[in-house]
Amino acid sequence: MKKYVLLILLLFSFLFGVSAGFYKHFPFSVLWDIKLLLSNKDYESKRNFDTSIHTETTITVSDSTGIYITYGQSNALNSGQIGYDIKSEVYQFFKNKVYFYKDPSLGGGSGVIDGGSVWGMVGDKLIE
Repeated sequence: MKKYVLLILLLFSFLFGVSAGFYKHFPFSVLWDIKLLLSNKDYESKRNFDTSIHTETTITVSDSTGIYITYGQSNALNSGQIGYDIKSEVYQFFKNKVYFYKDPSLGGGSGVIDGGSVWGMVGDKLIE
């Protein structure tokens, strides 16, 4: 009996995983809410969502436009030395809007919301 229950659970998990990948119905927002409830952490107050010092813009995409997406741990943002000014056209995308890049970077941080990040320098190096 235990063998059949385990087999049914494995089959259900596999089918749910395949359908979630195809139909995109995996409940990430529900899992995130459960994580916040169980961890009792206030993630909103530990991240930089202040757009007041950032200038919103639009990007005109042409054949010479390069778009690089950086992905890393959130604690890579705003935990370093501040003071680097970008030299090229480096942007950041945040909440469906585009901003000229400026430290402190938007959206990230592990409790530090007013430090510097490497991403402006990386953007300048990629453009060079």
